[in-house]
Amino acid sequence: MRILVVEDNPADLFVLREAFREKGVDAELQVIEDGESAAHHIADIGSGKATGPDLLILDLNLPRIEGSDLLAKLRATKGCEAVPVLIFTSSDAPRDRALATQFNAFYFRKPTDLDEFLSVGEVVKGLLAKK
Repeated sequence: MRILVVEDNPADLFVLREAFREKGVDAELQVIEDGESAAHHIADIGSGKATGPDLLILDLNLPRIEGSDLLAKLRATKGCEAVPVLIFTSSDAPRDRALATQFNAFYFRKPTDLDEFLSVGEVVKGLLAKK
């Protein structure tokens, strides 16, 4: 299994990795730290230059290109229409939750408590099991 993580916060990436380790998520992890690089990667998937992920974990607040724009680009890219997406964000804005619904994505608000934060590992494990 391949997970593409688009996240610019090193601390959040560290906790994600810990959550995966703790919950036994066995997947190849590819990390992209900004929206522009992620947009290029999505284009490469669409053109066949890169392989699509089994799951995309996407922060919405990214430098250079917002996560919402990346999600729209992903859904419009051949071969990526059905990739499961977990929006992984600190936002609890209604518009961001509506975005998840609009693009058939799962929504996980980053909690402030470490134990709750680690629960994302169980969520990811469940999403990968559906593949």
